[in-house]
Amino acid sequence: MGGRIADELGGIDLGDKRLNARSAKILEALATNPEVSVNAAHDEWAETQAAYRFFNNENVTPEKILEPHLQATIRRICERPVVLIAQDTTELDFSDHPAKGLRSLNVEARQGLYLHLALALTPDRLPLGVT
Repeated sequence: MGGRIADELGGIDLGDKRLNARSAKILEALATNPEVSVNAAHDEWAETQAAYRFFNNENVTPEKILEPHLQATIRRICERPVVLIAQDTTELDFSDHPAKGLRSLNVEARQGLYLHLALALTPDRLPLGVT
């Protein structure tokens, strides 16, 4: 991983060196173009397939991927005398593209999940990370 991404997520531990290395490649590709799909983020079909196998691996969880970022965010928070935590809730509606593990939103026909984000930032609006 290059630059800031390596600094932020370099400590990922998925319990397997190969998974850790694969995570670096995938996160770098996705961070380079965050607005594109997994398919568009990779130049080769084999890389796209490897990314999907990675995300389907039972050892790969959002919590494990985000753990290094959370630790880095906590370090940045501890360096500041005042930190604000802004919270937002967003509905991710996948009714048209159902996937495993989804639940009903406000009605059973709507499948998705609620994303609850909390962003740590300084009073002068410097983002410190997602908590």
